[in-house]
Amino acid sequence: MLARWFQSRTRFARFIILLAVTIGGIGPLTHVPSAQAYVLENVYPAQWTGIRLYEGSIATAIEKQGFESGVTAWTNSGAGVSFTYWGSTSGAEITVKTYSANDGNEAVTYINLTSTICNGWQQTNNAAIQLNDLNIQSYGVGRVQSVAAHELGHALGLDHNTGAVIMNTDGKARYVTYGVTTPQTDDVNGVKAIKSRCGAP
Repeated sequence: MLARWFQSRTRFARFIILLAVTIGGIGPLTHVPSAQAYVLENVYPAQWTGIRLYEGSIATAIEKQGFESGVTAWTNSGAGVSFTYWGSTSGAEITVKTYSANDGNEAVTYINLTSTICNGWQQTNNAAIQLNDLNIQSYGVGRVQSVAAHELGHALGLDHNTGAVIMNTDGKARYVTYGVTTPQTDDVNGVKAIKSRCGAP
């Protein structure tokens, strides 16, 4: 089941988006677009190069390697994004850690938004990626990379999609059926569309 919730934090003029990606299947509260047509969250990061990334506690060496391979995949994708590993959560624009829960998810990403608006879209303050060790601990590096690259896509402003793309919401189909571990042309074009709308600082 795919779940997506929006929680308003009006007191601080910020909002939180929670995106959860499952091992397989699509359930209620889903918006599934046509395959091979990128979908955007209508948010954008504060910067595209040198995005500050903090690695918290990651359960296994394979999960750490897989996540870092996902970072490299986006850096080498041609989307014009790059990352800088940061020493603490303070000032980090993306954080990652693992958790363990029988919730059916491979990972979840929380996106914290600022009140800054660009052409009707909100700027992200930070994104917190959480990899679910309970459900991915049996994965090899390649499959963890697929999960990580997907979650990083959310942090960059991409929404769920279907087909042979990194933003396919069905983790099993994305990796097992399509063999996707890196951002595809459609994913890259989605990031480029966000940059063209709100610029590349």
